[in-house]
Amino acid sequence: MARPQQPSLPRMTPVSCSHKTSICTWEVPGGGHASVEEGHQAYLSSAPHYDFPRYRQLVHEITLAFSGISREILQIKGRLQEQHGRPELAQHLARVQQKEQEKLELTAQLQLAKQNAQDQPGLEAHQQEVRELKHKLIKTIEAISEILQDLKYDSEEAE
Repeated sequence: MARPQQPSLPRMTPVSCSHKTSICTWEVPGGGHASVEEGHQAYLSSAPHYDFPRYRQLVHEITLAFSGISREILQIKGRLQEQHGRPELAQHLARVQQKEQEKLELTAQLQLAKQNAQDQPGLEAHQQEVRELKHKLIKTIEAISEILQDLKYDSEEAE
């Protein structure tokens, strides 16, 4: 008996963080998170014979991309403190990094909860966990947006 066609996991393109000026105007392309969600959806749709090796490779590529971004942010924070005398901007970046770490952990928890809910659809506890984690994720994203607004306001204040 032939196995059904597996959905293909998206190919990660490298994500980078760049700054446009020596003071803090930087952006991270938005495709990274969409690729995580697309990859996880493809993984879930491969049930009951999950294609874990391909999903693990996607997670590895995402981890490498975020690690590179983190190193760049650390460099930017150092320049803000040492070269530009703007420790408050460096502190905003530290808070964003902490919240992004929290977001990444919540995303991993949510993905596991979604798989549990799919594998055991009769257990309401799994559905409740998915709802709770989605709520926490939304709150974390809102906190990141607030920090970025503070960063923007404080960086424009110096100009």
